[in-house]
Amino acid sequence: RDNCRLLSPPTPTSLPQRVHDRFAQTARQSLNLGMRDDPQRIALLEALLLGVREPSLEDLHESFRKVGLAHLLAISGEHLGIMLGLTWLLLRLVLHYPPYVATLILAVLALYMLAVPWRVPIVRAAIMGLLFTCGYLVGKQWRAIDTLAIAAMIVLLWRPLDLFTAGLQLSFGVVAGLLLFARPVSEWLVPPPIL
Repeated sequence: RDNCRLLSPPTPTSLPQRVHDRFAQTARQSLNLGMRDDPQRIALLEALLLGVREPSLEDLHESFRKVGLAHLLAISGEHLGIMLGLTWLLLRLVLHYPPYVATLILAVLALYMLAVPWRVPIVRAAIMGLLFTCGYLVGKQWRAIDTLAIAAMIVLLWRPLDLFTAGLQLSFGVVAGLLLFARPVSEWLVPPPIL
């Protein structure tokens, strides 16, 4: 471990990577607005909101790992899902036409994906969110399990070997389990009232 040294990331050459890096840099700078010059506090805020890992927080990351709370400092698909769900609820209070809400959700998703690092769990959740939102955008109600299956196929076309990883199996397996079994189990536990 002592013989390893971190290399700086290569300079981006492709246009999408340069656009992503520019948006990510702008998002990081916007977090600094109005804050005192406290590098550790800003680094923690960047880790929580943007998934940026600063070497200055390595001791904090290690402390979180030791107590089993490292997931709080990581941006994952769950974070993206919660953010999109809350945004959906807030927009539905203002806008009553689902295609408009879906359009704004896609804009929020695109901007967020431009600000965070493109790690596999985040991209996987973005694909799922994109497909679920597209059903509302075109005005059709697709079955959620079918949408989930299409998202799984897209992810496996993108990274076929992820089929054997626990991350993909848990991501799609848990969501499929919730979609298939949540309603029957809840109705079994608390039967609907007999009229």
